[in-house]
Amino acid sequence: MTEKFSIPGFRLDLTTKQQAFAKAIAAKGFKFEMRGGSAKTVRITKERKYGYINGDVTKYGGVVGFTFPPAYIDASPFETEDQTLQWFESKYPGSKFKIVFHSIPSRRQHYLIILDVQLALNVCGV
Repeated sequence: MTEKFSIPGFRLDLTTKQQAFAKAIAAKGFKFEMRGGSAKTVRITKERKYGYINGDVTKYGGVVGFTFPPAYIDASPFETEDQTLQWFESKYPGSKFKIVFHSIPSRRQHYLIILDVQLALNVCGV
């Protein structure tokens, strides 16, 4: 049995998919930082912001999440779900069923969550 991968300093129970993703990006020099000072949200960076892992990403079966529409240089250059799905499908064929959108209307926050490890690694350039 392989040892469970965890991110030091964070209070997150990573799923098997998240462990594989985090281990792969850590090996490529990505850093894990707190988002908003919370030990329950991991911000993933390497020269720029890439995404995050938190309870909402886990709740929806995701590997990594991104702000939507992109607040920084994120997974998609578009601001609508339809355009983003088309962009993903053109750049990563077969991917439109491997992402979901999650909204929190009371906070006016929207997220794009990637469900597949390989797609998440590709989006992060690994």
